[in-house]
Amino acid sequence: MSDSLQIGLSALLANQAQLNATSQNISNVNTPGYSRQTVQLTAAGANGVSGGFAGSGVDVSAVSRNVDQFLTAQLQSSMSSAAAASTYESLASQVDALVSSGTFQPAITNFFSTLQSVNNDPASTTARTAFLSAAGTMTNQFKNMSTQLSQMNSEVNQGITQQISQFNTDATTLANLNQTIAQAYAATQGQTPNNLLDQRDQLLNQMSQLANITTLTAGNGVVNVSIGNGQSVVNGNGATPLVATPNPLDTSSLDISLGATTNVISNTITGGALGGLLSFRTQLLNPTHNSLGQLAAGLSETLNAQQALGIDLKGAAGTNLLSIGSPTVNAAATNQGTITAALDPTAVGNLTNDDYKLTSNGASFMLTDLTTGTQTSWNGVSPLSVAGMTLNVGTPPAAGDQYLIQPTRNLAMTMTTLITDPAKVAIAAPLKTSTSLSNAGNATISAPQVTNTASPGFATPTSIVFTTASTYSINGGAATPYVSGTTIAGSGWTVAISGAPAVGDTFQVGPNANAPGDNTNGLAMAALGTTGLLNGGTSTYQDTFSQMVGTVGSLAQQAQINSSALAAQQSNAQTTRDSISGVNMDEEAGNLVRYQQSYQAAAQLVQIASSTFRSLIQALGGA
Repeated sequence: MSDSLQIGLSALLANQAQLNATSQNISNVNTPGYSRQTVQLTAAGANGVSGGFAGSGVDVSAVSRNVDQFLTAQLQSSMSSAAAASTYESLASQVDALVSSGTFQPAITNFFSTLQSVNNDPASTTARTAFLSAAGTMTNQFKNMSTQLSQMNSEVNQGITQQISQFNTDATTLANLNQTIAQAYAATQGQTPNNLLDQRDQLLNQMSQLANITTLTAGNGVVNVSIGNGQSVVNGNGATPLVATPNPLDTSSLDISLGATTNVISNTITGGALGGLLSFRTQLLNPTHNSLGQLAAGLSETLNAQQALGIDLKGAAGTNLLSIGSPTVNAAATNQGTITAALDPTAVGNLTNDDYKLTSNGASFMLTDLTTGTQTSWNGVSPLSVAGMTLNVGTPPAAGDQYLIQPTRNLAMTMTTLITDPAKVAIAAPLKTSTSLSNAGNATISAPQVTNTASPGFATPTSIVFTTASTYSINGGAATPYVSGTTIAGSGWTVAISGAPAVGDTFQVGPNANAPGDNTNGLAMAALGTTGLLNGGTSTYQDTFSQMVGTVGSLAQQAQINSSALAAQQSNAQTTRDSISGVNMDEEAGNLVRYQQSYQAAAQLVQIASSTFRSLIQALGGA
């Protein structure tokens, strides 16, 4: 009878444990990261009896979590990818809204529209004033957009700082939890502390949403965490913090280091919110900011160059219409030498939206395009003209000196309109051509194309006289063979004569005395708006801006697609994980009824065994 009582009691305890586990599952159905618990039962050891072995009941061997480690790791990976994509998409959509807001491009269009109004009435002060106002509006648009892009860079830095703080908090909590888990394993001779392990996995999920991590779990439940390419951040009960540190060559951008500021790991962080912030900065924000500066430089340099080839209402040579800054040169703190950079007005079409790294070995330099990887060697003795800029050595460098050169990053921020006096807009050409009334041939001369107003003798009146029908002389000089339509070069100017001249036919090139009514240079300035001047001579101003808008829009759209796809992937991974580890209320309700019935049956068994045992005692006592 004592065996029956013992068996009944073991069944009672086993079913009570199952009821407790079911109650635990039901109460935590909405607890984030909770894993469904199951009571593991094993038959108790059998006792030898006459003719064989008789069972002795049931034992509760363990209360285990329903967890598939592969699905858990898959969920963490999908969380990391989805968080990176979501962060990138959110920021990319802001830049897309900024560049396609509809306020920037109209400002450029209005600039050239008001310039055309000046060309229609060159002497009109009203038209010239409207043109300068449009120029001011355009430069303000450049500055405003550049300012907002700089603010977004500050927001990225702030985001990096915040996410690092949260990551370090989670890492420290995990390290402490590792110690608690190890102690719990030791105290229970290897029984799993389920709730602690759920907390551990929940922390890993949170860390995965901040950065791409890898984990390695020991037999005692302790998990070690690595980041990036395998750098350890949690090892047992110790944690190494991430550090937000200014980039040594670009203090406006924060890098991510591990432990020490010199151990930079930014390039290895591709997942989580931190990966999304870093990818957004390098793939979209910086190139867009550079493209804006490239356009600002193209406009300023080409318009200023054409303005300089004209004369204003007072007959004075044109001065710069727009002001633009210089390429940014960031030097490492340990550098001994100095480098200066300037835009090359003659090669502004070669500007790109790339940044460059310049390194010195003490005797020469190597310039590396950080986008394409193209390298250019430089002896450092003579100026280096490359990619639309000119580099010069100041203080001689030492071996190991390095510089980050950003040719266009900050140019738009400093763009301004210099001319405030409407009369100083150089709409007229400084030279004009004329044809002698006594010419007998049918040859005609083009308007002069000014190339260099500073050339000696530029304003000196020049006569082109045909000594024969096939030769001419300039100011009585040597005879030159004549070919119809061929360019004739003077001092800082060129013309073309076409047709059949007669002997003695004369053409003049000299100062333009009709500046108030002339629009020759203004037409040349207006023509710049439809001429391929940028990107190697393939893009107009509008083309360059449209390309920037198109690139940003494409990246933003792709980011949205990626974010949606990876969010769905995470949802699927969560659903798959929950199918194993999640609490199913219908299943738990069924288990509750089943375990209750088993418990009642076990209780009945105990009652019967107890009653029978008492009857037996009474019978033996009465004998």
